[in-house]
Amino acid sequence: MAADSASLAEGLVWQAKLAEGRGPTYEAIIADLATRIAANNDDPIVAALRSDPHDPIRSALILRYLAAVQRVALRLGDSPLHRCYPTLGGVTDPAQAVATFHPFALAHRDQVLAGLRATVQTNETGRAAVLSAGVARAAELTGVSSVRLLDVGSSAGLNLSLDQYRVDNGPAGGWGPIDSPLVLAGFWDRPPPATMAFTVVERAGCDLNPLNLADPNTAAHLRSFVWPDDVVRAARLEAALAAAVPVDIDGEEAVAWTRRQLQEPQPGVLTVVMHSVALVYFSDADAAAFMTTIAEAGSRATTNAPIAHVSFEVSQEAPTMADLNVTTWPGGRPELCSRSTPHGLHAQWMADDAHR
Repeated sequence: MAADSASLAEGLVWQAKLAEGRGPTYEAIIADLATRIAANNDDPIVAALRSDPHDPIRSALILRYLAAVQRVALRLGDSPLHRCYPTLGGVTDPAQAVATFHPFALAHRDQVLAGLRATVQTNETGRAAVLSAGVARAAELTGVSSVRLLDVGSSAGLNLSLDQYRVDNGPAGGWGPIDSPLVLAGFWDRPPPATMAFTVVERAGCDLNPLNLADPNTAAHLRSFVWPDDVVRAARLEAALAAAVPVDIDGEEAVAWTRRQLQEPQPGVLTVVMHSVALVYFSDADAAAFMTTIAEAGSRATTNAPIAHVSFEVSQEAPTMADLNVTTWPGGRPELCSRSTPHGLHAQWMADDAHR
């Protein structure tokens, strides 16, 4: 579905909801863009957005546009946006951002429109605070602590290094290396009472548009998706880039890749299929096929070659939140383990503790 005026407006409403409370700069810019789209004039940027061939919600068209503009500013090293983007060293000034953003995008229209083709690559490592608890829960339930970690929708693979990050829950303790460059503090409002130690012995991931951490352009690409008021998240990304283990991410669609990875049981390891805020970008048919692929592999699992599905996706019960669900095989018992914001904040441990 191309982004005609109606669907583009719907995509803006969706993005505006995601922007609420996450920083006044993008809230103001998105509101200004909505006004420009409603005006339905000959604005070349609006025309380009309207002619984009992808579903504006599934493809996160507005977020792609905001990031494409920020990537131009990052390449320049100094721009009018630097002065009103705190993550670029400026000071929050929504009015100035609105006055600056659209003229800046028009002045660099060719670069912006070329950048619009890039897919969303948020690679939010705050989610690792929740995902790592999910992997630990799977290790606990199966009794296997050697983990083969498979990440679907990996981007640059930063969350494949979740065992390299420190989760700090203050007086409640934490897990992960004490000396990690990345410390994920304050994510859990109610953390797990304990987490089983696990060791990642193999890492692999897939993405339709994978990023390579060895490529000097990758860091800038990831930075472009950080919202301009979120200096904490920007610092977290820099720390993750320093701590992560580089992995060659396969450029392949999820269903075929997952089916191949799960084709044969792997004795002596717990194979974990993991994904975070990825299913929203799947078609309904692909999402169903993906889930079936995991369940079929689970039916072949044994106690010596268990399989787990660690899913961190938008909650069906609370759409502004994300649920961590863990299913392990043999058995196929699903468990809602936690609920948090989509970036892993305010996480609440919800798993049944009866057998701890």
